[in-house]
Amino acid sequence: AALALVASVPPTGNGPMVRRFLARNFIASVKITYAFIAGAFKTNAALCRECFFSRDLPESELLAHMGQIAESCNVRLLDLKALDDVLPIPAPKAGSAPVCVMGGRDDFVVDVEGLEETAEWGRTEAIVMDDAAHDLMLDTRWEQAAAALDGWMATNVSA
Repeated sequence: AALALVASVPPTGNGPMVRRFLARNFIASVKITYAFIAGAFKTNAALCRECFFSRDLPESELLAHMGQIAESCNVRLLDLKALDDVLPIPAPKAGSAPVCVMGGRDDFVVDVEGLEETAEWGRTEAIVMDDAAHDLMLDTRWEQAAAALDGWMATNVSA
């Protein structure tokens, strides 16, 4: 058994990450907040790409994924009050299943510092994929992400 966290929000929540985003790029912070609160990524292809996908994802694939996201995403994604009630998530106990933390260097939603925070929580090293966006397993470099996860499992999970 193992736990794989792919582009996952850190165990302390979005707060520290949001502050980093605000300090780095206020306009980008406004965009991502609007995208999640209004669900604009479901209808605005440019915003969907910016939030979740790499620049080189073909438009036809982007539109197909955007349609799938719109169909499957009918819940409120940014309920900070509910999130505050369960945070921070306690770290796994010693001897628990190993934790894989993976994400993209170009992720617009979860930054590298967020990946590193999650990796520290899971007592592991983050796997940071270059030129990769938030939706690693749907994006143009999904095969590299799958190979990295497979390699991690071969090293860290016994059969």
